[in-house]
Amino acid sequence: MTDLVALAALITLESSHFPSQKMDALPQPIPPLIFASLALSTTATAFALTALSLLASPLLWTIPASFAPTLFHHTTILFQARILAHGSARVFSKFKVICAFIIALGWSLCTCVVIAATVLKSLNTFPKYDMGVGLWIMVFCATIALIESGILWGVAVLCRKERKRITYAAKWRPINTNLSWRFVTRKNFCRSINDVTLLVSLARDIQFALFIYY
Repeated sequence: MTDLVALAALITLESSHFPSQKMDALPQPIPPLIFASLALSTTATAFALTALSLLASPLLWTIPASFAPTLFHHTTILFQARILAHGSARVFSKFKVICAFIIALGWSLCTCVVIAATVLKSLNTFPKYDMGVGLWIMVFCATIALIESGILWGVAVLCRKERKRITYAAKWRPINTNLSWRFVTRKNFCRSINDVTLLVSLARDIQFALFIYY
C-alpha cells in the first residue's frame, strides 16, 4: 500500500512539472533564432516574388525554393517542442540536425546565386530582364539571404550541440529510480524472511526427529 501511495505521488509530481518542461524544450538562443529566420526568409521570399513579377532574373526563384524546406523544418521543431517533454531526443533527431545543415548550405548557395544575379543586373548583362523598379530590390534580397544564411548556420550548430547533450545525458541516466529500488528491496527482504522461516522449520523437524530417536 505504501508503494502504491509513493507511485501515485511520483506521477502527480511529474505531471505538475510537465507543462513547464514543454515550455523549456528549446534551449536558448534557439527559439529567437528560429523566429528571426522565419521572419527574414518570409521577407526575402515576398520581395523575391515581387521582383520576379517585375521581370527580374529567374535566378531569384532560388529564394522561394529555399524558403519551403526552411518553413517546414522550423515549424516541425516548434510544434514538437510544444507537445514533447523536455529533453526529448525527437525534437533534435539526427534527421532534423542533418536537414538543418542542408538548409543552411542551401541558403548559402542561394545567397551566392542572388549576389551573382545582382551583379549581372548591375552590369546589364541580360537586357531582356528589365525590371520595372530599381536594382535596390535585388540588393535587398541578397542582403536578407546573406543574413538568413548566417542565422541558419547558427541554428544548425546549436541543434547539433543540443542533440549531443541529450544523447550524452541519456547514456548516463540511471535505469532504476528510487521507487523501483524500494520494490527490489522489499522483494529481497521478503525472500530473506522466507529463507529464515524455512530454516527455522527445518531446525524444528531435526529437533523433533532427534527427540524421537533418543
